[in-house]
Amino acid sequence: MPEQNSSTFLFGNLILGIALLCLLFMEALWARLGSLAMVLWVVLVAVGVSLIMKSMNQSGDL
Repeated sequence: MPEQNSSTFLFGNLILGIALLCLLFMEALWARLGSLAMVLWVVLVAVGVSLIMKSMNQSGDL
């Protein structure tokens, strides 16, 4: 895997990890942000998955 694909893959996983933390602390986030907390989680997951898929498509591993 080339360096660019590797960094994109790792960055996507990092964002998904942050999304997991948001999901674990959703009750506290919901109390502070309201429905924006759910929007934040959806956006983080979408960006993380798209980065991972982008790295897979570039390397031809699919």
